[in-house]
Order: sequence, then C-alpha cells, then structure tokens
Amino acid sequence: MLQIKKLKLTHKKDLRVILDDFNLVLNDGDKAVIIGEEGNGKSTLMKWIYDPSLIENYIEADGERVMGNERLGYLPQEMPDEDKKKTVYEYFSEEEIFWEKTPKELSVIAGKFGIKNDFFYSSQMMGSLSGGEKVKVQLMRLFIRDVSVLLLDEPSNDIDIATLTLLEKTINE
Repeated sequence: MLQIKKLKLTHKKDLRVILDDFNLVLNDGDKAVIIGEEGNGKSTLMKWIYDPSLIENYIEADGERVMGNERLGYLPQEMPDEDKKKTVYEYFSEEEIFWEKTPKELSVIAGKFGIKNDFFYSSQMMGSLSGGEKVKVQLMRLFIRDVSVLLLDEPSNDIDIATLTLLEKTINE
C-alpha cells in the first residue's frame, strides 16, 4: 500500500501552489496515471513520491507519505547526467541486489528486453546509448531490483514496440 495524505506542493521561487490537499491510496494491483499539461507538476509529484529529497531545492512540500513494505522504482523522463558518465557495468553494479542475481536470472531479464546476456558487463558509456537503450537499461535495473511500485515518468519516450509491449505486459501483471 502507498498512501499520500494532505500533500501540498508549493514552488519556492514564485510561491505557486502546484498541489493542495492531495490525497491518494494505492493498494496492491492498483494502477494510476497522472495526466496534465506540461509544467503542471506531474514529474515533481512522482519525484516526491519516490524520494521527497529530490525536490527540496525548488519545492516546499507538506504532507505525509505512508508506505507499507513497498519497494519503489522510479524512471525519470531523462537519465541523470551523473549516470550518463558511467559504464553500463558501473550503472548495474551500483545496485547491491545485482550481485545477488544468478547468471540465469540476469539472462531472463536480458531476454525479456531482447539484449545479449553479457550486456550487463559492458564498458560502453551510458551517455553513448540511444534514447531507447537508456530507457531499456533503466527499466532493466528496476526489474533487477524487483520493485513493487513503478513510477514511470513518460516511459514510452524513445522505446521500441517490443519494449513498449513488455512494459505494458508488466504493468498489466
């Protein structure tokens, strides 16, 4: 279960209220979509749900986030610059659970995404990947972490039909 109680988000620069008295409860199996015009705080809300510290520099937040045993996974609209400077191997190896996965488990994940098993150990720089490959890599890392809540910020940007189909199937499951 993920619950948000009385969330108010206010932009620090112009004091514009983005959300006021926002409440949400998501139970196991629930799916939700945030729809709105560009610049109205959808990404900010998702960042706050994932990790309130991600918005501290520009948003004043007041409210409560209650999580059971949820393991949150967040896919941002754009890969952070610091991640672009890493190799694919460095990117995956930062996750402790990566080291607990067997080659067979990693092979299953790679197969779902239509990539070679040794891709996890690639020395290719993350920044040199295509837009779709960056999304795939980020999704694969979320799959490795076995998250229970996916927060996907415009996940269909840059991905091919096969990855979109996999994402759709995962969401439906």
